Amino acid sequence: MVHERLIFTPREKGLNKTALANLKKQGLVMAAVYGKAFPATLDMSVNIRQMGAHTLHKGSVFPATINNNEYRLTIDEIQRDVRTSEVKHISFHAAKTDEKVCLDVMLKIEGHALGEKTGGVTLLMCESVRVEGKLDAVPEYIAINVENLEMNGKITLADVKIPAGLKLKEKTLTKAVVVCHPARAYTVTETPAVAATATTAATTPAAPAAH
Repeated sequence: MVHERLIFTPREKGLNKTALANLKKQGLVMAAVYGKAFPATLDMSVNIRQMGAHTLHKGSVFPATINNNEYRLTIDEIQRDVRTSEVKHISFHAAKTDEKVCLDVMLKIEGHALGEKTGGVTLLMCESVRVEGKLDAVPEYIAINVENLEMNGKITLADVKIPAGLKLKEKTLTKAVVVCHPARAYTVTETPAVAATATTAATTPAAPAAH
């Protein structure tokens, strides 16, 4: 799915706090754009208000005009503030629609596992897979149907249906991408050493106060 056209503005590579604050007031964040068409990475700022929260993930595709040429840009990496989760920087990969690319595509669980009916919990073990193919064949995400997944079962990369025209570029196909495990309640218990220390402290008389 191709989202709204993005508007990029060239920026200096190193920005001080004042410059960063001015970008933020305008709804802009730092961005980097790279690709075969560019001899070096382009330092840009982009209007994040154009991008809805549902598009801020790896693999999202946006049209853009850069140096009077049309490109499709895919999000390669998003850097966020560790405390506030505010977006600080976005890296984009630029390519022509018919250009062969190698990109990470998000995975998404579809349906409910059989194991959930007996108390299981379905977990997505990796958020994306790397694929190779022409950009116009790369989807925003790859859905994994889990309706036949039983308790203690797993779905591996070998089981994932890759869209036509794309090739999976992962080192191993045996890696689990979705599992269904029993829900467990974990409790924190004291070790014997901790319990003994607590008992000793409770039964030992307090030392007389110094005068």
